Amino acid sequence: MTPTLKRSTPNARESNVRIDVDYLRAMVRKLAFPRVVNTSANAVARQLIIDEFRAMHAAAPVVAGVLQNVYVGAPETATVLLGAHYDSVPGSPGADDNASAVAVLLAVARALAGHPNVIFAAFNSEEFGLAGSREFAATLPAMGLKLEAAYILEMVGYRDSRPHTQRNPLPFLQGVPTTADFLGVVTNHDALLDRILAAAGACAVPFVGIALPEVMANLNAV
Repeated sequence: MTPTLKRSTPNARESNVRIDVDYLRAMVRKLAFPRVVNTSANAVARQLIIDEFRAMHAAAPVVAGVLQNVYVGAPETATVLLGAHYDSVPGSPGADDNASAVAVLLAVARALAGHPNVIFAAFNSEEFGLAGSREFAATLPAMGLKLEAAYILEMVGYRDSRPHTQRNPLPFLQGVPTTADFLGVVTNHDALLDRILAAAGACAVPFVGIALPEVMANLNAV
């Protein structure tokens, strides 16, 4: 069966969370420099994230594992994880990949500071085999973290309203927009996709999503 693309309805509902757009821009600018894992610049980026988490949360941020993932929140009460990786590929400032997503991570953490059900995680060494998030996931049982959902942000800063600015990354999909003026969502089951798209109705930017349980299962098994 061919997977079906689903779309949000922009501006269909009110949001009770306000995100500071100026803060988003400021964080992208601060993080837009090469941040390859195991470099001094990577450490600078990590410290910036630590400082931001520390300024907005009563709990101290934690640097976890050999790969130095950073998280803030209470593992014993959190049921939702919001994550993004803070390293970049060699030779790139990584403004979109993935400073844009880290900026959103920090902005949401700022808006929901102190929420007991959410843990915010910045992963390192993602550009090398997803190593940071894999290490973090392996520690979840020991942390006592029992998640109901995890939302991982990746390259959310690019938008182009000109025609033919979006290519279809998955040829078997039909109906992928050819204009890059949307945010893409991939989940491992339909119920989660429907929940995300319903919430996305509070955004002016359209969301286009698909549930690919088999693909996600294979990715998790790698």
